[in-house]
Amino acid sequence: MYHYLSSGCRLLEMKVIALVSQKGGSGKSTLAVNLAGALSLRGKTALSDEDATVRTAQDWLTGSNIPVELVPPDAKPDVGTAYYVLDVEGRPQLEDVVALSKIATVLIPGGPNGG
Repeated sequence: MYHYLSSGCRLLEMKVIALVSQKGGSGKSTLAVNLAGALSLRGKTALSDEDATVRTAQDWLTGSNIPVELVPPDAKPDVGTAYYVLDVEGRPQLEDVVALSKIATVLIPGGPNGG
């Protein structure tokens, strides 16, 4: 189970947005970084890259000038964070997505159709 599902009341004080996909290459990390950057114009924003294998969002944020706090997977965002964007690992268990939907707005990018 993801750490943020049991992080307590502090998550209720911020808007949590999770990007989830069962398919690689759907644009999940691209959307997560761009969404976090846009939200940072509205308030303090944090992003956690939960994909231990690839870490695309983390790589893009590191060394960039995007004013977003990069939160390690097992940590919590700073107090006062208004928006928390989660780039969830690929192919999460259905039970985890259902649990996550209780504390977050879950976005599921579909990616382009290769047709």
